Amino acid sequence: MKKKLLDLPKKSNNTLFEKNGYHIKDCKEGSFILRSKGSFVGHALDQYGEYSPGEVQVFEQLIKPGDVVIDAGANIGAFTLAFSRIVGDTGTVYAFEAQNYSFCMLCTNLLINKICNVKQYLCGLSDKKGSFLAFIADENYKRSVGDLFLLRPSDIEQ
Repeated sequence: MKKKLLDLPKKSNNTLFEKNGYHIKDCKEGSFILRSKGSFVGHALDQYGEYSPGEVQVFEQLIKPGDVVIDAGANIGAFTLAFSRIVGDTGTVYAFEAQNYSFCMLCTNLLINKICNVKQYLCGLSDKKGSFLAFIADENYKRSVGDLFLLRPSDIEQ
């Protein structure tokens, strides 16, 4: 049985709470705070209650209880929550998200689901040491923050 931090009466379509363009939706892997005009991932969670179930089934075959998982580009946590469930209390998930806005949503989703086996980091990952520039999205950004890309300083015209 899933533990819930919020014990609110459910509205229609499994929406638990709604205010200022955000809502909490009860989904297959747990509850998620979503933006009404959110990302592709958020839209899938909102409409179908899950994100990429075929990939989750593959993860369930590859990942075992007690494993360590690295979630590079964790976004708002759709896979992170699945990884957390799969590795269980004896495993650990390391979730990395470079976008501050998505990172805040990720942390909120971990909190409202009382998830303790995930360590989250506000940073990007690379196979090389160096720096990069990233567009900083906020709640007013109209597109999915997941479609943003990184630039090397040498890619920008001076």
